[in-house]
Amino acid sequence: MRIVMITAGIDDLVRQFHTMPASPIAIIELDDWSVSKRIKHWVRSVLGLVMKRRFDSVKSYCRKHDLHYFAVDRHNKAEIETRLREVSAGMVITYRCPIVPTRYLQSLENGSINLHSSLLPAFRGGDPLFWQLIHGVKETGVTVHRLVDEVDAGPILKQVKVRRPRKVSEQALARLLNVEIGFAALCDTVQAVRDDAVESVVQPAQVDAVKAPNGERGMWRELADQHGLDTLGREDLEYFLGLRGE
Repeated sequence: MRIVMITAGIDDLVRQFHTMPASPIAIIELDDWSVSKRIKHWVRSVLGLVMKRRFDSVKSYCRKHDLHYFAVDRHNKAEIETRLREVSAGMVITYRCPIVPTRYLQSLENGSINLHSSLLPAFRGGDPLFWQLIHGVKETGVTVHRLVDEVDAGPILKQVKVRRPRKVSEQALARLLNVEIGFAALCDTVQAVRDDAVESVVQPAQVDAVKAPNGERGMWRELADQHGLDTLGREDLEYFLGLRGE
């Protein structure tokens, strides 16, 4: 089963892609490849030759682990289908990237899955960690689900719950959910698909499920007031936003 990951950049989860079950073969970096973005990417690649861990890139990671690498402009997503056919992909994993229309994934024998940092159907959208703190949730987790046209609404394949830690930065919380919990959940799901033993649960149609849209962080004080966040909750939010040090 030949697996392709679609993501928008490098992090500690992406750096483990080559260790997944089945056959990881390529990464598509889906981003805004403007001139300024390409220059920054080139500078990062050059610096990566000296400070490999701090300034590594998806491209250099793929080169190191003999994976195909494709840079695809987020405004030209139709190219995704071309690249998937080029490497005979059987399955796609999306992770921290722009929305990928399912019409470009229809040729995949084993379908497509996404890792989302919330317990779906709650907190669908691009900024789930922020909104979970705004709502003061005590329990968080990750969901691996099938991709459908509606955002983060596909059948659930695996869900892992964990108590949300207090007074941690966004980076620490993201690492807990995506790297320490999420990667294992992805591996379990890929193995289950490979063994034809995957089970799915249709997400309940909760019209009142909390959403997690991007672009609202600048109003965090107003949102905290609106949702009745207490003193401890505000403190957690300040650590998350980097307004307090760990």
